[in-house]
Amino acid sequence: MERIAIKSLNYGDSGSGKTHLASTYPKSYFLFTEPDSHWTFQMKPELRKNVVHYEYFLPDPQDEERTLKAVYNPIIANSTLVKEINKAKEMHAKGEVDTLVLDNLTYLSRNKWLHITKFEQQFSKQGNLNTEAMYGTLGNWLYELFQMYVMTFKGNLVVNAHLLKEGEEAMEKKMDKTIEYEADVLGGFRQRVKGLFSNFFCLEKMVDNTGKARYFARTDKGAGKFAKNRFNLPTIIENPSYQTIEKAINEAMGNAMTKEVIK
Repeated sequence: MERIAIKSLNYGDSGSGKTHLASTYPKSYFLFTEPDSHWTFQMKPELRKNVVHYEYFLPDPQDEERTLKAVYNPIIANSTLVKEINKAKEMHAKGEVDTLVLDNLTYLSRNKWLHITKFEQQFSKQGNLNTEAMYGTLGNWLYELFQMYVMTFKGNLVVNAHLLKEGEEAMEKKMDKTIEYEADVLGGFRQRVKGLFSNFFCLEKMVDNTGKARYFARTDKGAGKFAKNRFNLPTIIENPSYQTIEKAINEAMGNAMTKEVIK
């Protein structure tokens, strides 16, 4: 059976297990935009052994040249973030890295917006700040980053984002008004990114009456939350990890092949 590179965008509340899930993937190369995230795997040897390397991309007002201008360069090929992605690709070609992790897209989009408001302001003919054009710049930058550099990683790909509850105005504009929760990505790229991934999972944490936490990945839309997959997976995967997700995909592929033989 063909082995599939698992490409997933996982979103959920803080504490829903996003970084933990990403840390279960083999030979992972982490790119962090969320402070102190590496402690999720540093404190757990069974997760730490899966991580090959990690880098942080956090804005620092004392060093904007390196931490903001260089990372979110309008010429995206010159971005230090893209250069780090290219390093991960080179290591994958050598068999040293299996998984690229971007943790997370919520802060990535907001950091790029910070860069735009400081260094890429646009104005109307009347001299007013043109925020619509600036949001267009944000969306185009993110789209190019993902389409040209992130999605072309040939191994497993995990991108994390926080959960967003849509406001009343946004809900009124939506075609599918059953979806109240989305991945928290600033600007219109929130809708574009859905089509790029084979798996778009909503992660959920539940605590039972004994105080024990249980973790789930929703793989299809429901309960007001967007999710999707292209593998005919069960709607809920309990205790999501690289192993449980790979097993669910292999079982779905096996079932599909069995049905084809029966036909």
